[in-house]
This record gives sequence, C-alpha cells and structure tokens, in this order.
Amino acid sequence: MTANGWAQILFFFTAVLLVTAPLGAYMHRVLEGENHFLRRPLDWLERLVYRLGGVDGHEQPWTVYTGGLLAFSAFTLMVTYLVQRLQHLLPLNPQGLGPVEAGSAFNTAASFTTNTNWQGYVGEATMSYLSQMAGLGWHNFISAATGNNGSAFAGLNANTLWYNTALGIAMLVGRFLMIVPALAIAGVLAGKKSVPPSPGTLPTTGPLFATLLVGVIVIVGALTFFPVLSLGP
Repeated sequence: MTANGWAQILFFFTAVLLVTAPLGAYMHRVLEGENHFLRRPLDWLERLVYRLGGVDGHEQPWTVYTGGLLAFSAFTLMVTYLVQRLQHLLPLNPQGLGPVEAGSAFNTAASFTTNTNWQGYVGEATMSYLSQMAGLGWHNFISAATGNNGSAFAGLNANTLWYNTALGIAMLVGRFLMIVPALAIAGVLAGKKSVPPSPGTLPTTGPLFATLLVGVIVIVGALTFFPVLSLGP
C-alpha cells in the first residue's frame, strides 16, 4: 500500500465522518416533515409531483400496499424469467449461449425476487452478459429496495405510492450507486490475464492482506451505522 493509497482511505473516512451529522439531521427533518433548507426552493416541485402522482395525504390500507408489493414482485420475477429464457434472442450474448432451462430460470428468478439469490448453475457458462446484468444484477438492487422501503423510520406516516417509490429509489441510489464503478473495475480486472508475482505484488496469504481486509470490513460496518446513530433513538 502506497502513501497515496492510505491518504485516499483517510480522506474518504474523514469526509464520511464530516457529512454524517449534517446529513443525518437533514434526513431527520425531511422524514419528520419539519422545515429544511430545500423546502422553500423545492416546495413547488414537491406539490407538483404529489398532484401528478395522485397523492392526497391519506395512507394506503394494508390491502392496497400488500397488493402493490406482490404485483411489483411478480412483475420483476417475470422480467428476470423471460430475460433468461430469451437470452439466445437478445443482445450481449457473444458466447452464443442458449436459453436457460425453464425450471432453472424460474428457480433463479424466484430466488432473486425473494432476495435469497440461490444459484444452481455456473454463471459464465449459463447466463449471457445481458442475463447477468439486466436479470440478476438488476434484481439484486430492486429486491433489496422492495424489502426495505423506509417504512421503519419513525414519524413517516404517509404510506403512499409516492413515498414508497421515492424512498425506494433514494435508498437504491444511495446504497448501490457507488458499487457500480467498483463492480465495473472488478470485472475489468477479472478479465485480465494472470501474471507471475513480482516484487510489487501484494500476497493474499500474508498478515498484511488479512489486516487490510479486516480493517476495510470494520470501516465499512462503522460507516453503515454512523448515519443511523446521528438520527437519534
């Protein structure tokens, strides 16, 4: 690890610490319906979106909410299933892979819809690039956003289509947007040919790698809980 690498880690960690308190306070005011600095310039836009979305300020009954959740899950399950079954007719299939077997395609679509992500196949030998991206990778995001739509926040009592959709998209972007470049870089690195170890190679069997791995896990875990702690009990 070079000095520049450590400096970047320290800079990122410090930046997250600095924005935790103000961002947490802002989220609290928004979710509680209190005044915040964006209310005045964006209040007209919020009212317009409410009007277009048919939001009248009343909560959805549990039957409507459950029906919407099941309908959305069924739709995404069908999309993932069809992408797998029709991958031989769709683009981004340079290997010329055939359609995924019906039982396996349904099992995979159902498992990704329920966010269990059970895989009974070899991805690179079964799924095309499009199936892995538009079917499995896409479902990793939307199934998590569907299962956690912000309803656990106290004070947010407007259980409407707009709130559920907006919070789902906000958390989807906030949690997963930064993962996309990392996955892209990982894919590029995975596609490179292996080269013999050199004096600059970091061995993955030594104590330095283990320390870095544990440190990253601890830092990421801490950063996950800092914004929640700033919201208060």
